[in-house]
Amino acid sequence: MRILVVLFGRPGLVRRLLAAVLLQGAVAACTPGDRGGPGYEPSIDSPLTLKLTWFRYLGGEDIRRTCLPGSADFYRFVYNGHYNEQIRSYEVSPIADGGAAVTARVLTGAGIAAQVNLQFDDVLASWRWTRSEDRMTPADFARLFAAMAESGLFEPPPVGKRLHSNAFYWVASGCRNGAFFLNAWIFPSERYAELTFPEVLLLFDGTGVAVNPPRARDLDESIRGRSTNRNLRRPGGPYFELEVGASGLRGL
Repeated sequence: MRILVVLFGRPGLVRRLLAAVLLQGAVAACTPGDRGGPGYEPSIDSPLTLKLTWFRYLGGEDIRRTCLPGSADFYRFVYNGHYNEQIRSYEVSPIADGGAAVTARVLTGAGIAAQVNLQFDDVLASWRWTRSEDRMTPADFARLFAAMAESGLFEPPPVGKRLHSNAFYWVASGCRNGAFFLNAWIFPSERYAELTFPEVLLLFDGTGVAVNPPRARDLDESIRGRSTNRNLRRPGGPYFELEVGASGLRGL
C-alpha cells in the first residue's frame, strides 16, 4: 500500500514507469532470436535485454547453437575493460570478395550502471551503445586473420582461468569452418601481452570512444570481489565471475 501511495503521489513517475514496462514488452516481442552469423543483430542492442543476455553473448552461446558444417564463418571479440567502466564488442563477418563487415560497439560506465539502477527520468538515453560499422578489404581481413593466429586464437584456451568482472580481459568466440571456438586473454599475463588482433580491430572502430586501458585490480577491490555469487550487487556496480572451460565459459 505504501508503494502505491508513493507512486500515485508522483504521476510523472507513474507515466514513465508504465512507459518503461510497455517498452520492455514491445522490445521482448520484437527482438529477434539469437541467430549468429552474418547479419546477426544480437539482443544486447536492446537496452532492456542487455543485462539478461550478456553472459550468453560473452560466451558466444548463440553462435555455438548455429555453428554447423556449412555455416558461414563469424568472429566476435569482446573487451571487458572493468565491466562497470567499459565493455566493447567487435563482430566480423567475412564477405564473398574476401573482405569482411565489421560492427563495433562500446558501452561505458553510465550506460552499464543504468541496467541495474533504472533511471526513469530518461529511460533509454544513457543505455545505448555507441556503435559503428565499417568494411575490411581482403588485405585488411588477411591482416586481421594473421593477427588472430599470432595471438593464439585457434589454440587451446586457458582452461580454469577466472574472468572477474572488475578485471581486464578479451574473449573471442566464433564459427570457423563449421566449428565453434572460444578463447580468452586475461591481463596481466604473457598471453595478453602478445595480443595483436586488438590493434587491427581498432583501425575499424569508428565509435570515437577511447579504450579503457588495462590496469591491475587493487587488493581491496579484489577482496571485495570474491564471492560465489556471479552477479552480486555492489555499491560500485554488479560483480560476477566466469571460468574458462575447454569449449566455452562455465557459469553462464
